[in-house]
Amino acid sequence: MIPLVYIASKYSAETSGERLRNTHISIDAADELYQKSGRKIVPYPPLWTHYMDERRDYLGKSKMENEEWYAYDNAIIPKCDAMIKLTAHGVSHGADEEEKLAIKLGIPVYYSIDECIGAML
Repeated sequence: MIPLVYIASKYSAETSGERLRNTHISIDAADELYQKSGRKIVPYPPLWTHYMDERRDYLGKSKMENEEWYAYDNAIIPKCDAMIKLTAHGVSHGADEEEKLAIKLGIPVYYSIDECIGAML
């Protein structure tokens, strides 16, 4: 079975442009993990939901609050085999909480792509 790895990182920011930059960091890390692992690890970058957020805004729909996004992401974390946390402690409340949940569930947390690949392959 191919392992699934959750990518935890900062999303929240003042502007859409900053949130998009944060999204790109997460997606780029996911692509790097997938390629460096020889496509033997499947990354899950939850920040793809930035596009869902932007689409909701474009359509005039109400914004999902942070607590709703936390519940959304927390439903996925237990299904993952590991987590990579890209941001340092204290930089992102959401990523810190995701890390706590992973640890509570016994899901290994890695702090770099190379560390994750070395441990999982």
